[in-house]
Amino acid sequence: MKASLHFPTLFKRIFLCLFLPCMLLILIMVGVSIGVTTSTTAKTYGSLVSQRAKSFSNELDIYLSSVDASLYRLSHDSKVVSELLDGGGVSLGATLNTTCEYSFPISGITLYAPDGRTYTSSGLGGVPSLESLKLALSEFFDSDEPSGLFMRFSELAVTYNNVYYPPENGVITYLRRIKGEQGDVGYIVADILPSDLYASFLDGMIEGGKAYITSGDKYLADDGNAAGRKAAEKSYITRKSDCAVGDFGDELSVLLIAPKKPYRLRAMWISLIFVATALALTAALVAVSYKTAKHVTKRLDALYDRMENQQLAPEAAKKQNSSAKEE
Repeated sequence: MKASLHFPTLFKRIFLCLFLPCMLLILIMVGVSIGVTTSTTAKTYGSLVSQRAKSFSNELDIYLSSVDASLYRLSHDSKVVSELLDGGGVSLGATLNTTCEYSFPISGITLYAPDGRTYTSSGLGGVPSLESLKLALSEFFDSDEPSGLFMRFSELAVTYNNVYYPPENGVITYLRRIKGEQGDVGYIVADILPSDLYASFLDGMIEGGKAYITSGDKYLADDGNAAGRKAAEKSYITRKSDCAVGDFGDELSVLLIAPKKPYRLRAMWISLIFVATALALTAALVAVSYKTAKHVTKRLDALYDRMENQQLAPEAAKKQNSSAKEE
């Protein structure tokens, strides 16, 4: 960098005095802007994931509340109570099918009489006995609670909708007592498969994300406990929202797992804009600093040349006079 004939060091100092502080300011501004933008983008995306998780938990509350209302009506149906007491139950299957069809989807309903008689909706096969169910859900049967909500992975029906169902996928089960004058007349066990529950989450799902219904360390999912592995991956954001439904039994939550890639891409593009702006400002700063330093040293160079010429002029005149006298 040498734009001055007589003052190259001064030119360099002027250039650096102008360039370095401004460049440092640009770097600080760009660094802070990128940091703030990345943080804000991450918080905004995290807030979006939280809002979607809350929305899904609200949808689950509505879904399960509707199921509970349907079972409440079923438990207070005088015809159902009468047939359980009489031991007939000829039309109970049709009643259970109607309840499954006209409420939010219920995958299957089993109606148990205290003496062990079993009535099921269509498509259910291999339902557990009342005795085995009482052992598996002793928390409910040993209590006086009218209803309970549970996430189950054992003592399930073998088939739902006439198709084998792997128990490791789990179901949500609503239990409700049917009360009579002499005590419990029967028990309603309504199972809901994950596919029916997760279908309501399709609208509004974040691209690449997945929702899981959880209870403690249990996950209700079509792929078993894959949620536990996914939640541990650093490339995912997880947000959990608790459900309000269910006064007794398992507490349910919705865990939403969303990839970090979308907000990282957005932050990257914004950061690239800041970097491009910084490069443009740097180029402009170099030009301004160079032009200013050159302008100052150019005037000094001109002044130096005039002073030098003024010093050389008398000597030249003396030499000229000397030459004339010798001649």
